[in-house]
Amino acid sequence: MEEINVGSIVVTTGFDFYDPSEASEYGYKRFHNVVSSLELERLLSASGPTRGFLQRFTDGETPKRIAFVQCVGSRCVKRDILYCSRICCMNAVKDALLIEELFPDAEQLIFNIDVRAFGKGFEDFYRRSQGNAKLRYVKGKPSKVTEDKETEGLLLHYEDMATGAVEHTHVDMVVLSSALVPSEGTGTLADVLGVSLSGDGYIESKDASAYPLETTRPGIYLAGCASGPKDITDSVAEASGAAALAASHVLKHKLDVIKEDIEQRDVTGPPRVGVFVCHCGINI
Repeated sequence: MEEINVGSIVVTTGFDFYDPSEASEYGYKRFHNVVSSLELERLLSASGPTRGFLQRFTDGETPKRIAFVQCVGSRCVKRDILYCSRICCMNAVKDALLIEELFPDAEQLIFNIDVRAFGKGFEDFYRRSQGNAKLRYVKGKPSKVTEDKETEGLLLHYEDMATGAVEHTHVDMVVLSSALVPSEGTGTLADVLGVSLSGDGYIESKDASAYPLETTRPGIYLAGCASGPKDITDSVAEASGAAALAASHVLKHKLDVIKEDIEQRDVTGPPRVGVFVCHCGINI
């Protein structure tokens, strides 16, 4: 064990995803064409296993109908995750618009309790997606997903909350938007640091409104998903703030400045320009 004397600490523990296989009604890991939102991100990435081409795991074909199921684990008394995970709605909208751009013939359904588009420009982004004829928002949460053994297609059973009717629909792929949960070991780290945890298992802020980046112990600060689910924009902003607070906390301590000579390079002569063109998947 190594001990290091420090003047302040910034905690950025990140988050883990709720395991959607625990919501067994959706068939994750039982049905090959049921994927998590994180797995969809990898399938759409140019550096992913399919180089950005969206494919079903069973036959390698591009799915013609895709269903997103929101709030898998989130806002659920049964699974003791009462909070909204914040990023899931906009992440599904972003992925749906990307699929529309790459595979315009695909029909998409987003099953939701409600769409929470809070954040700068998020409401406009959501409204823009509503203009897509191939993308439909269904107010309702599927009760279960079953599989057609012959085609390995999927059947979603749900109540349409707008009409009150019990419906079912066939799709080629189901995407589960899993809840964000505290990263493994957060409780142990809180004990080591001597800080408190919130009721949801994240590290507790001194005051969520007035002092969101400060913990219950002076000199220890928070950023990003250490204190709860956040998107990239909020996490980056909080990281800057936490770094400033950590620096101000140690300003009273004098630091020895070590000077280092930097080798100077000759940059005279005509400029040389290099152009590097990448062809790696359909995203670029």
